[in-house]
Amino acid sequence: MATDRDTVLVLTNEQDHAADAVACKLTNRAIRTIRWDPGNVPGVAAAGAWFDRRRWKALQYRTGAGVIDLARVGVVWVRRPSVPVVGGPPEVAAFVVDESASLTNGLWSILAAEWINDLTAGRRASSKPLQLQLATSVGWKVPLTYIGNDPVEVRRLRARCGGQMIMKPFTTAAVPLAGTLRVPYTRLVGGADLRDDDAIWRCPAIWQEAIPKAFELRITVVGDHVLAGAIDSQASTRTRDDWRRYDFENVAHAAHDLPEHIRAQALALVSALGLRFGAIDAVVRPDGQYVFLEINPFGQWLWMEQLCGLPIADAHAALFASLLSDPHAELQPGSPSG
Repeated sequence: MATDRDTVLVLTNEQDHAADAVACKLTNRAIRTIRWDPGNVPGVAAAGAWFDRRRWKALQYRTGAGVIDLARVGVVWVRRPSVPVVGGPPEVAAFVVDESASLTNGLWSILAAEWINDLTAGRRASSKPLQLQLATSVGWKVPLTYIGNDPVEVRRLRARCGGQMIMKPFTTAAVPLAGTLRVPYTRLVGGADLRDDDAIWRCPAIWQEAIPKAFELRITVVGDHVLAGAIDSQASTRTRDDWRRYDFENVAHAAHDLPEHIRAQALALVSALGLRFGAIDAVVRPDGQYVFLEINPFGQWLWMEQLCGLPIADAHAALFASLLSDPHAELQPGSPSG
């Protein structure tokens, strides 16, 4: 290639099968791929850089397998990096984890590469309120929504929705309950759920009108590729409110042809958020109307490729190849800070 930056750096954990799928595609294109999990610093790996008078150089990452020169990296793909696990007293461990994050974030800020997605843009794009606002601005229909913990406003929204309201968390982090990590799924809210004002006060949430569903969509945007899969979530009581409860035996998945205006809205939203990749969740109502729910800047997609036959790994490989050969191929350059 014409540039010395000929490598794709994948920031992810060792169990990331989506990264494996794309790495195979890149190998077929003779593109060098390196997998690096920042969570390995400082436990099993070392990372660092030298500043010599005028510039940073010798940007390196060392493992038992040798030294990787990050100066050759042309594209950084942020997938699913882990968090460092540090032993010792909790206060000291927390300090070491923070210092390790500061080190790796500092390395990112001086790494001259294209990002998918830029870490700063990705964090900003993870804001559910911002997503709804920008989705509306590019033409999407969105649910009537209240965010907060005011019982009066929550009941007001439910009344406006004719009693058909859902609640979902701002994040997808698992919650430790009775010694078990549990995911707080989206669920319908009944009148009995709103009797205890104190319960609503204690934890802010996202409250929305429940959208009638013919089926649901996972729309994966990779560069200028828009690949949609339909999820027949209403075929199972388990997945009716939240398809992430998964019932593969009863819930069909299939490739879905999007109307051109919805495809354009998907591309416009990803662009407005400063991203190159986005996994959009949407609903198709019984009347055929498309409604935006949310977008994940670092979302999963491999199961949709496998069940729907969508060439998502190929789309990633094509995007990486175009960025390595022409870093200005797109108008969304990334150089994260923080």
